[in-house]
Amino acid sequence: VLPPGIKPYPDLRAILPFEDEDDGEGDIVVPYLHVDGVSMGHQMAVLEAARSLLEDQTVVVVGLEHSPDLDVRVLIEFFRQVGYKTFFLGARQIARIDNLCEE
Repeated sequence: VLPPGIKPYPDLRAILPFEDEDDGEGDIVVPYLHVDGVSMGHQMAVLEAARSLLEDQTVVVVGLEHSPDLDVRVLIEFFRQVGYKTFFLGARQIARIDNLCEE
């Protein structure tokens, strides 16, 4: 659900050449989807536009830049819904965060 005033992005699936898959060229794979933005609302709009690509695992990895109003719990819930694990990338380490308790 997008915040008020945020318009949905076009379906990202529409810009990929899925009709070519029938020609025996193989499956389409998006190795990395980078999502930037000045607000989490705009970032969530991009993620919602990519939902079908995430649900069928066309996208391998999503990188999301930190926005000032980022709510990690909302982000984790979105990625749980589409079947992805959530990691936090720090300066010199990476840690899984979707398996942490809510406390």
